[in-house]
This record gives sequence, C-alpha cells and structure tokens, in this order.
Amino acid sequence: MCDEMKVSVITVTYNTTETIEQTITSVLEQSYKNIEYIIVDGMSTDGTWEKICKYKDQIHKIIHEKDKGLYDAMNKGISLATGDIIGIINGDDWYETDSVENVVNAFHKNIDVIYGNMRMIGCEGIAEQICDYVDIRDIWYSMIPHPTVFVRKCIYNQFGKFDLNYPIGSDYELILRFYSKGVRFQYINKVLANFRRGGLTTDKWFECAREVKEVSMTYIEQCPEKDKYLKSIAER
Repeated sequence: MCDEMKVSVITVTYNTTETIEQTITSVLEQSYKNIEYIIVDGMSTDGTWEKICKYKDQIHKIIHEKDKGLYDAMNKGISLATGDIIGIINGDDWYETDSVENVVNAFHKNIDVIYGNMRMIGCEGIAEQICDYVDIRDIWYSMIPHPTVFVRKCIYNQFGKFDLNYPIGSDYELILRFYSKGVRFQYINKVLANFRRGGLTTDKWFECAREVKEVSMTYIEQCPEKDKYLKSIAER
C-alpha cells in the first residue's frame, strides 16, 4: 500500500441530522489515514450543522452555504480537494472501515477510477441486498454504484465535473462521459459503501430513469456495440 497517496473524501449534506454522524465517523475511523476530509453543507436547518461542528477539528475543510443542488455541492468539494484521488460519500451513507485502504491498494498507474460493491439499506436500517455491478461495459445503459467510486483528481481536471443540466442523473452522465473518453476503470469485489434508500434517485425514480435514458442516447454513437445496447436502453 502506498501511504503517500492522499485521498480526498467529500461529504455533501443537507438536513441529515439522523445520519450525518455515522457518515462522519466512518470517514474519520478509516484504517487508511492519509485522508483529506471535506464537508459541504447546504445550510441545514435541522441540527445537522451543529453535529458537523462537533467534529470540526478533525475535518480539513467545511463549506456552509446555499448551493444549487446536490451536484453543485459536489462540484464545490471537488474544486477544494487536493488529494490524488477523490471519493464522495453523502450524509445518508457510510463507508466500511477499510474502504479507503482497499481502494488505495487497488490503484496503480494504469487505473483512473476504482469502484466496488454497495450494500443497500432499507427504511428500517436492515441490509436488503448487495449491489455488485461488475461489467463496466454495461455503463451504456446502467450505472455503477456511485458511492463506491474513487476518481483520480487529474481526471476531473481533464474531463470536467458534474453537469448541472442533469439534476438527478448527473452522476451517471459523469461516469459515462469518463468511460466514453477512454478513462480506465477497475472493479474490486469488496463492499465499499452502505447506501440508505430514500435519497434523490429513489424518491424521483421515474424522472431519474428519464434522465438516464437521455444521457445514454447522448453518448450511444460512441458505443462500439451500439445496436446491442440500444435494445438494453429501451428495455430499461
């Protein structure tokens, strides 16, 4: 493991008072220690901000201001990040204790993006399933679990951040944009993140599906197996 690799972790949050401390401690208690932690809070009004302040001495950078939505807040965090690689874990979710260590161990010079498995958590806090998306070639119609994604900072610098024209599916557009530009992905068969159902994409499922289809069709001409994936897009 290369202890010299600096990892920036970004948490974006708004009114997550019931869950934000679990998110924060999951980052602060990582087995890998060379982490820059950034929190972007969109002026929470439910006590979230007060809980963040309890850990302010252990958080490297904090933004507390209005934003234009989830992905605008993520872009603010990416702009502040100084790490070699960047991970994003939102205020409803949390990492496994060894997630960053596993990611750093998997990175090498021929890899630009690492992603892994995600545990889905139901309304009662019960683990429902493991999302273990493996084949990155299916990105033309299906998203990898974004909370598990870690990206080299230089990739954001080269290909850009989240596109605010997609208020729900911007994470999908970003990953498909990277892939279509030849960015090199690596899957690791480990649970890296725990995701609570009930977030933006869960609550607005139909609108999310519409955006995903729009993004897919925007990039499909760059797909070497266009006809095959057009069918999959239509089915989804």
